[in-house]
Amino acid sequence: MNVFLLILFLVTIYNIKPCLMSGNKDYLSVDDTNAVKGIFIMFVFFRHITSYLDEFEDLDRAMLKLDHALGQLIVVMFLFYSGYGVVYSILNRENYMEGFVKKRLGHLVLEFDVIVLIFYVVEMLVGRVLPIKRLALSLVAWDSVGNSNWYIFAIFFLYLFTFISWKLFKNNNAIFLLMMVILVSGYVLIMMQFKQDCWYNTVFAYVFGMLWAMYKERIDKVLGNNAVYIVLFIAAVAICFVTRMHLVNVVIYEVMSLAFAFLVVLFTMKVKVGNSILAYLGENLFPFYILQRLPMFVLKAKTDVTHNNTVFLMYSMIGTIVLVWVYRRTKKMIAAGAASLNKKGS
Repeated sequence: MNVFLLILFLVTIYNIKPCLMSGNKDYLSVDDTNAVKGIFIMFVFFRHITSYLDEFEDLDRAMLKLDHALGQLIVVMFLFYSGYGVVYSILNRENYMEGFVKKRLGHLVLEFDVIVLIFYVVEMLVGRVLPIKRLALSLVAWDSVGNSNWYIFAIFFLYLFTFISWKLFKNNNAIFLLMMVILVSGYVLIMMQFKQDCWYNTVFAYVFGMLWAMYKERIDKVLGNNAVYIVLFIAAVAICFVTRMHLVNVVIYEVMSLAFAFLVVLFTMKVKVGNSILAYLGENLFPFYILQRLPMFVLKAKTDVTHNNTVFLMYSMIGTIVLVWVYRRTKKMIAAGAASLNKKGS
């Protein structure tokens, strides 16, 4: 598995550009955020692939220790950037929220459910017949037929809470944000009764991203002071380490998540990360996230390549890349077909 750590390191540092003095003014641009998401989707890939392996060699320990240390922090930037992106769009794109339910929630549910059905069919093809009840619960992301689900469930409700909060308080950013805090807090309290902590212990990173989008100019002005930047950077590092050593409850985990998001953003303000590989991964975050378990599952069920961790890793990577390519091609064909029908209809 350390071969993956090497790949991760090389892909991350390729074309990296320190800008300590001038700063990276585009640290929250689409290109820059996609690059960061590209790094963390590779961590997610590693996390998932280890769940299909039974044994690890001593040489695998470095990557396993890094993965364990990060825990749920590997998804924090996805949530932060999602919250930032939604509020940025609200503030800068006229009538953005008018199509929000259809474009964000509707498309998310549709694409997720199609993938769930594909997983269900594959399960049957390899000889596993799952109950219809499980399929039904999987379609709403409450259960799983082999696919990843908790993140989709969480992001659906975060989008829904955003829409509700905006509808009620779109003319007051502070109250809008406060409403989000209340709704997300309620989500955490409810989910604590039913699900594992990974379902809720990082969700406030989304709200943090919203806050950053609302007050970005003020934040940039404060962080433009090098002394303040250094103090806050050190503070963020300290909070991450202290909270990581004392994860006694969900509040501590959420604090650690916010500190980690803050730390990553501070880093990207001084170091520009980005290349074509990371951009592709980040741009296609959803298919890479939701499809990567499929080749892993099939390889585990129908081959013996899991006896060699490196071979299993490489085959799973190739399989995921192929599936994402097919997903993109299919989506483009459907979009082109729909556009053609609309043109004929008009």
